[in-house]
Amino acid sequence: MKLNENFIESIMKENHIEENLRDTIFTYYKSLPVINSVTVISTLNSILSAFIKDYNTHIAHINFDEKKIKKIDYVNRDDSEFNSEYYKKYREYLSHISSCVVLGKFYEAKEYLKLYIQLTGFFKEQSIDQIKHNLYMLNSRLESSLLKSSIPGSHVYLLYKKIEVQIKNEVSLSSLEKLPYKILKNYCLLSNNFNLQNYSLTVRNAIEYINLNLNMELSLSSISEVLDKNPSFLSNQFKRETGKTITKHIQETRIEKAITLLTTTDLSIQEISESVGINDLSWFSKLFKKIVGVSPTQYRATKFS
Repeated sequence: MKLNENFIESIMKENHIEENLRDTIFTYYKSLPVINSVTVISTLNSILSAFIKDYNTHIAHINFDEKKIKKIDYVNRDDSEFNSEYYKKYREYLSHISSCVVLGKFYEAKEYLKLYIQLTGFFKEQSIDQIKHNLYMLNSRLESSLLKSSIPGSHVYLLYKKIEVQIKNEVSLSSLEKLPYKILKNYCLLSNNFNLQNYSLTVRNAIEYINLNLNMELSLSSISEVLDKNPSFLSNQFKRETGKTITKHIQETRIEKAITLLTTTDLSIQEISESVGINDLSWFSKLFKKIVGVSPTQYRATKFS
């Protein structure tokens, strides 16, 4: 049944729940999906097909909503949302999103979030209430990912509650459609703040500048100029704190981004090379193989074979 104030009121009375927990109860029930007959029948049809050999039974259901009971035939449709390949991709995308969020890798996480939204029909023909439900679920999943990390739970919970209120108060469809990426960015920023907390401000700024400008020409001298630091000082500081040179960090970060694009987009190797700031395709391929162990073409072929 659809959620309304009368329902929440009855739940609170029946269970003797205090008034100050009304918002919590409302949010919980808001996160639960509303089942419809088509979904039930589609799921049933898929389950029977999976476990019964040569299953081809015609399914129909009875509509009890109208005064006159009516039998409605089930028209076979694309049940891809229920098959194993769907769930395989579903789990894969969520796993990648969670891993990237824990590491604070927003741009990599964003690519997988795009695929997740496309796969699940996050916004497709959905009411504002259903979209909010999807956003509540995303918020919960990201919170769960960070709660398993070393970040203090109190910080994660405060961000979770802040986003929850933001979702609840939003009434514009266009704004809701932008929220998944804003939510993702907030969790990645929180993660980054703690992942980099053992580094000095200078090194943190250098890493953040590299992450935000991968498609541009990056070097020790250019980064030093932006940060207004002596190149020699920055080089020594970066190596001492991270254990590697700025050049090596730039190369590894570019290849990490390239790996994400190889597995989540149809961009050509040349386009991927340029998007991570390497205009020489030959050098990109050599660097990729040096770090990953195989060429970009071989990596992509292996992942999609």
